[in-house]
Amino acid sequence: VLRQAVSGPTWFIFLYFIIVQLTKRLRRMMAHPLSDKSIDLIEDSWEFVRLRFGLQITGMVMFKRLFEISPNLKELFPFAGEQLSDEHEGMKHHSLTVMTSLNDCIKMIWNVPKLKKKLFQSSRRN
Repeated sequence: VLRQAVSGPTWFIFLYFIIVQLTKRLRRMMAHPLSDKSIDLIEDSWEFVRLRFGLQITGMVMFKRLFEISPNLKELFPFAGEQLSDEHEGMKHHSLTVMTSLNDCIKMIWNVPKLKKKLFQSSRRN
């Protein structure tokens, strides 16, 4: 299912761009807010990925790629020590959780105080 839904690295480039932009800018958001153009680009790119592939599949592909790039990160995830497949319940659940959180953050990107609170709450859980 996963390989059929994702063709080529294009989706990963969009997702990577969104995460990098969000991460870099959130640290400086109060002093240097994102431009309207940047926010529109993040929202539009994310909407494309979300609608095209769905949150769970996007998350699963992201984690598989993350573990390919940095296998040492597997030790941080309880489910990653096992053979990962499209049907692995632990990975499916965690992928959906992470992508839902990212989706929520992108939805509130215009509301900096609310976004900061959400990110702080997420960081406390992890």
